[in-house]
Parts: sequence; C-alpha cells; structure tokens
Amino acid sequence: MHPALIQRYRRFKDALLILVLSTFLWYLLSRNFRYVLSDENQDKPHGDQDTSILPSTDVRLGSRVCRSITLEEKEKIALEIEAYEKSSKFEAKIQEAKGEKTPGPTHLAVQKYLEENILEPGWSILELGCAAGGMLRLVQQSYSTHIGNYKRITGVELVHGWVERATEYMSDVRIFQGDVTDFNLPTDLRDWDFIMLNDVMEHIQIPRYACLFEKLRQYTHAGSLVYMHTPMPFAQLFETDQFYENVLPHDFVVSHMAAFGFELLRFDIDIDTECGGSPARNLPKHLRKAKCFVAGWPKYYHALFVRSVDERVLSLS
Repeated sequence: MHPALIQRYRRFKDALLILVLSTFLWYLLSRNFRYVLSDENQDKPHGDQDTSILPSTDVRLGSRVCRSITLEEKEKIALEIEAYEKSSKFEAKIQEAKGEKTPGPTHLAVQKYLEENILEPGWSILELGCAAGGMLRLVQQSYSTHIGNYKRITGVELVHGWVERATEYMSDVRIFQGDVTDFNLPTDLRDWDFIMLNDVMEHIQIPRYACLFEKLRQYTHAGSLVYMHTPMPFAQLFETDQFYENVLPHDFVVSHMAAFGFELLRFDIDIDTECGGSPARNLPKHLRKAKCFVAGWPKYYHALFVRSVDERVLSLS
C-alpha cells in the first residue's frame, strides 16, 4: 500500500477512536448529572434555601426529607422503653439527676467544656434527649456558680418514666415528654438561644435524621447555637449495648446541618472525659491528649453550630 494511504488510514483510525471514547465519556457524565439532579430539588426543606448540592438518596445516610414514623416503629420503641425502665441504668440516671450519685465522666466533661467555651448569661437553653435531667442540673449549677442568670432551662425526653419522676426533684427546670424528632412545645417555648444534644445523635433512627434537623431549625433563630457531644464514628464500630447505635460520619452531620441553615463553628476532640484506654500508634499528636480511647482512637468529640444569619455563606459561589 502507498505510504500516504497508510498514514491517512492511521489518522482516520485515531480520530474514530477519539470520537468513540468522547461519546462514551459524555454519556457517563450526563447520566451521572441527571442522577444527581433528578430528585434533589424536590427535597428542599425550606423555600428560602438552595440545598441541591447535597445527596439525598444514600440509604445509609438517610434523607433530607422528614419521613413520618410508622406505627410499627412506635410499637418497637415503646417495648424498648418498657424494658429500659426496668433496668438498673434507669434508676441510676435518676440518682445522678437528684445529686445522689456522682455525675458520669462524660457529663462532667461536657459541663467543663460548655462552661469554659460556650454558655453566656441570659440564655434560654433546651436539651433534646435529656434523660432524667442530669446534664440540665449541671448546666443549672454552672450558671448559679460561674455564669450568672439564665432565661429558662428546659428538656425533652422520650422515656416517660424519667419525665414523670423529674417533677419530684427538678426545680425551675421543665422536662417535656416527646421524641426529639417529633415533639411540640408550647407556643411560648419555641425559640431558643442554645440547644444541646449530649450523646443523642448516634441513637436517632436513620430515616428520622431529617426530622431532627427540621426541629432544630424550627426551634431556633438566626444566631442560635446548637451543641452536640457525640462518639467518634470509629468508636461506634464497637458500641452495641444501646438502642440504635449508628456510626455517624462527621461529613453527614456537617453537610446536613448546613442544608438546614447551620454553620459549623467549632469541632474539638473531647480531651476531658476519662474512661481509660491508650492511643493507637502514630495517632496524630492533638488526638493523644484525650483520656478516653476506644480501639486506640478518642471516643468523643464536641461540635458547635450556629444558625446562620446569612445562608449565602453555606453555598459555594
């Protein structure tokens, strides 16, 4: 064959290969783009907020749309609560809230962190998942001894027995019975300066996380703070002794809080809770300051969010 024809044939073959690869690449990208955008805009929780950048279809992480709790789920929870109220832990929490028992190490660590870094005079404070009220008592104590006056301190708790017993020993603190993902407070108690969730986030039913984030938005205003004390995801791989022990990725919490208008202000490893253990080899230096390790990693962290005063800061632009 003539050399010129051979060269032209090779060029044609190369061009055809490039065309095929380009077409295939365009197909993959367009298919993925359609997948990402197909249902996202239908899931926006608030009309004044663009949250289309967040995924909502990953079953492991739940959805940004609040799904109603089923009757079967309610019955299952009721049975678990009934069993828990017969356990020694139920009464131990009451003894701690009454001041008859030394607070647990996590409660003392949270009290120290809040007192030194967050709490301000004159605040209204709401705790979701407050159990028998032990942490509320410590916060009240911090105000009376170090901070000053507070506006009001209130809790929401699912376990009816704790709520009922709290009326016997809690003064100037109200606790309402309710699921933290599905509660309604009186009209005069629907705006809070500070909401805290202490070792609660990992126990939410996965389809109900969006309901919780909606409640956080419903009961806050621009500038309100939301605090979470939560086990590290790695630690949760080894926790099996409580109900709904979820491995809760950091990016899930941060991205979904942002979708509902909350900006991350602080993220700190809990270095005050004491439970023993030792750091893993080659653990980063700042993590080795902790006093509570699970499989070589710090067990807990603190996270603080603010309800954004301008939600444009939550979108890439």
